[in-house]
Amino acid sequence: MALAEITVVQPNQDVSDGTLIEAVREALVVGLRVPVDDPTILVSRMAPSQAVLPGGLEAMILVKITMFVGRSLDTRESLHALVAQELKEVGVPVENVRTVFVETPVSNWGVDGSPQDSSSVGFDIAI
Repeated sequence: MALAEITVVQPNQDVSDGTLIEAVREALVVGLRVPVDDPTILVSRMAPSQAVLPGGLEAMILVKITMFVGRSLDTRESLHALVAQELKEVGVPVENVRTVFVETPVSNWGVDGSPQDSSSVGFDIAI
């Protein structure tokens, strides 16, 4: 299970929400080895006047990924690179991409009102 929240701060809408969702989905499927129908991905947009961006950037895409704890450093490093690469392929400059991971124990995830455990997720989280 993974939850990606994509926040787009830019003056215009160069890349569609659907394109961003598919790019991030591909990175999650490859990088975390989750089923293609597993990740939940949300997109929100805001005008540059609604944010303070680092280093004089006029546009930025922040991808915040909440996932189970247990992924190796190599997996996390690879996922940062995969997200940036997938977004680059759809026209987002890599210098505008920021990623952050929030890792939480499996038992903190609930589906249909029930907490999850490692055996119920259907894929290996220790990668």
